[in-house]
Amino acid sequence: MPTDTKMAKFLQSYAGYDLILGAIAAIYVVMSPYTKVEESFNVQSMHDILYHRHRLDSYDHLEFPGVVPRTFIGAFIVSFLASPVVSFITWLGFPKIYSLVAARLVLGCIILSTLRFFRIQIRKKFGPQVESFFVLLTSLQFHFLFYCTRPLPNILALGLVNLAYGNWLKGNFYSALSFLIFSSVIFRCDVMLLLGPIGLEFLLTRSISFWKALKYCVGTAVVAVGLTISVDSIMWKKFVWPEFEVFWFNSILNRSSDWGLLNQTHSIHWYFTSALPRSLLVAYPLSLLGTVFDRRVPFLILPVLSFVILYSKLPHKELRFIISSVPMLNLSAAVAASRIYNNRKKTIWKLVNMVMLALFVISAGCTIVTFMASYNNYPSGYALKRLHQISHPANVVGEEWVHIDTFGAMNGISRFCEEAFPWRYSKEEEVGVEELRNRNFTYLVNEHPSVDGYKCLFSEEGFDRLELRRGFPPIVLTRLLVLETQRKTQTEREIMLLQAVQNRNVPLASSASYSRLPRSRSPVVSVAPLKMRTAIIVCSISQVYGYGTVDYERRPIIQWNAIYKKISLMEKPELGAASVLNQWEKGGRKLTKWELCRVVKELRKYKRPNQALEVYDWMNKRGERFRLSASDAAIQLDLIGKVRGISDAEEFFLSLPDNFKDRRVYGSLLNAYVRAKSREKAEALIDIMRQKGYALHPLPFNVMMTLYMNLREYDKVDAMVFEMKQKDIRLDIYSYNIWLSSCASVEQMEQVYQQMKSDVSINPNWTTFSTMATMYIKMGETEKAQDALRKVEARITGRNRIPYHYLLSLYGSVGNKKELFRVWNVYKSVVPSIPNLGYHALVSSLVRMGDIEAAEKVYEEWLPVKSSYDPRIPNLLMNVYVKNDQLDKAQGLFDHMIEMGGKPSPGTWEILADGHTRKRSITEALACLKEAFSAQGSCNWRPKVLVLSGFFKLCEEESDVISKETVLELLSQSGHLQDKSYQTLIDAEENDARETDVLVTQLQDDL
Repeated sequence: MPTDTKMAKFLQSYAGYDLILGAIAAIYVVMSPYTKVEESFNVQSMHDILYHRHRLDSYDHLEFPGVVPRTFIGAFIVSFLASPVVSFITWLGFPKIYSLVAARLVLGCIILSTLRFFRIQIRKKFGPQVESFFVLLTSLQFHFLFYCTRPLPNILALGLVNLAYGNWLKGNFYSALSFLIFSSVIFRCDVMLLLGPIGLEFLLTRSISFWKALKYCVGTAVVAVGLTISVDSIMWKKFVWPEFEVFWFNSILNRSSDWGLLNQTHSIHWYFTSALPRSLLVAYPLSLLGTVFDRRVPFLILPVLSFVILYSKLPHKELRFIISSVPMLNLSAAVAASRIYNNRKKTIWKLVNMVMLALFVISAGCTIVTFMASYNNYPSGYALKRLHQISHPANVVGEEWVHIDTFGAMNGISRFCEEAFPWRYSKEEEVGVEELRNRNFTYLVNEHPSVDGYKCLFSEEGFDRLELRRGFPPIVLTRLLVLETQRKTQTEREIMLLQAVQNRNVPLASSASYSRLPRSRSPVVSVAPLKMRTAIIVCSISQVYGYGTVDYERRPIIQWNAIYKKISLMEKPELGAASVLNQWEKGGRKLTKWELCRVVKELRKYKRPNQALEVYDWMNKRGERFRLSASDAAIQLDLIGKVRGISDAEEFFLSLPDNFKDRRVYGSLLNAYVRAKSREKAEALIDIMRQKGYALHPLPFNVMMTLYMNLREYDKVDAMVFEMKQKDIRLDIYSYNIWLSSCASVEQMEQVYQQMKSDVSINPNWTTFSTMATMYIKMGETEKAQDALRKVEARITGRNRIPYHYLLSLYGSVGNKKELFRVWNVYKSVVPSIPNLGYHALVSSLVRMGDIEAAEKVYEEWLPVKSSYDPRIPNLLMNVYVKNDQLDKAQGLFDHMIEMGGKPSPGTWEILADGHTRKRSITEALACLKEAFSAQGSCNWRPKVLVLSGFFKLCEEESDVISKETVLELLSQSGHLQDKSYQTLIDAEENDARETDVLVTQLQDDL
């Protein structure tokens, strides 16, 4: 490659190489402007800095903080440089996606300018020909130039690493260390894995003095830490050093794989056998030759290879983590390519040169293929763009709401993709498919093929995989249908709009709470026919858990997350949630209804009904500030039923004004009756709902079917289904699943399943087949059960952990240990951070199969990775030990629980009480029972009748009347004697113990 031609001089002297690399990177940005979830923090931060500026309360990270905080410094630098262009784009009225392109191009310029500094040092140290090959190799590699415009922390760190490499070649060793430290402290703590080997080599080669280097490093670290803390503490509104928290999470806790893209855990050699070959292409083999051809190269490559080796020990692996190694490996490859080119006229070298040229061509082809795959890897971004183009209502005066599910938000959509009025966007999580119909979303961008109440506008395909085939072309991109864009059908949408207009007391679950009511386009024409059909609107308790579509651009100040954490982590829960709320307002921060209701939603989600009800009690005492709606009433009634019981729930219901008693409130009361198994009251209430027209959708029937299932009155389930069909109420997926579980025979269940398959509106889900597997197991059809379990596994999507728990439990019931461990290994590979429930399911299955040794091993495996000490897991082993007459072993496990900081549950104490009863130790058993009744969570604990009857029998044999009376008094005080399940205990006392007649009579009077 001649270096004395005019073209070569132009490329070297007038930034020609930079134009080549920049042009390629710019093409990648323009053709594929969207971003993925791993870039979300910096993308959203740049958006907020550019558009919200000093209005921190509107910043995205305060509502979606992510797993660990990240620094704003990189986003500030890019946004500052891009702001003139973005201001011009905004002035011209262009969509915000052009601002994202501008910001990415600015980032690319920053990274390539640092690469230019490194490249100039290559020219000075190795000659212009090596520099030319370095540029050629870099331009033939897709990943480096594509990544250099992606706002990842790794890429921001890459800029400083390039400067460190350049100073290394220049001989400024202390400056090189300073850049690496700056990069480690601010952008990516894992750059320390590169800093260590480089610093060690500097010391071993005596390029630096230890004490002088220490002075430079400490000084740089202090400046960097001060900078990041001062900037990021302001942005995060708390004292924080982001990269230290990242270091703690990834390296100390080793939990990066919990949140990596698709949990990418690979073997230890993956970087060397997959990532680097795909990234470097022809440069990969050439980089190895470079270490042989030039004795200076090994000293440059060895620290970089050490960096990759050290990184290989972490289970979560992605190419971006080691992207900093690519420039130095390209240097080694360029040295080898230059040597081959210079010797190309020699016999053997001529052949090597031809092979190298062929590899150059192959690399170019691979880059084109990879770019095409990447182009098709952002289906959500293309879907939203297409929706804006084909569905923009030119004459709309109201707002058009677009709901984007989690999958959509991860694959191409950012706030740069949003447009102005009338478009409004929601990324609310955990909105079930069944609930979408009852929300006033106009459009859905999601992964579900069909949603009831919506019509599919179009589908968007995404990249799936590469396929090799015979013929031309030899490589084919396979695209997979991954995204659906749907619009609410006109009838459904008009009904929702009409309801909003007619009911000015908008329920909290409606997005109209946060934006002005949409004006009806044709109110006079639509009111008459729609008024007859408003009964089909589904508004019930299952639909009021969500709090609506918050205007994503104009949402209120986000404080709810901090409030929720303060309430849920209270050291003294007995003080109540009101103490937290009062303290919050004393600090001068006024709470809004939206924030408090969002806190309630989170508390209900994590099974904290007491605290959720306390929040509502606090709001009720401030009625002048918080105007509660029928939706709030339904939620409160549900909470009261759970916390205070049916009587209080009924009293609350009667106290409500008539205009609040809609289908949601009635549905909430029905749920309370069913939860308490109060059949008479539930049947009476659903009759009233029928008369009022509130039982015209599946939910109340599903609730009643659940009641009959719990009461084992399976014929009543069939009656409910028959009534629904008579009244032309379409069965939903829950109706069918309950119906399946009520079947008395295999034939009947399979007939129900055939009806379910023939219903075009129903798509059987994993719950369907887990229900069928459970029924097959009960009926002794093991083969059919395992076939159903395979269908369960085939229907698991994303990171949903719950289906795996069912699979583990059901394979344990089948007794198939091989499949049990296979599913367990699959579960760990998909979701490496297994929750406590997953370990509980596995240990429970092993215990049921009698493999106690394997269960103990799983328990030991759980201890170092547990999120918290869950006593339910050791309880399984303790129960087995007690039944096997190994009380000492159970006591030893209990002592270990205490040492680990675990809190024994009532069940734990009950197991020990059973063990002492078997050993005929009344005193110890009684002490354990007392602990059980006073332990945390005892209010939701039901003592086992068999354990109590065994204890009472021992007391009779030992003539210990006082101990029996003590336990009966505990049962009375806890309200358990009101449960008919414990009637046998009272009957036994009547028959066998005259001395307790007075107490028994009193207890019966209580009943």
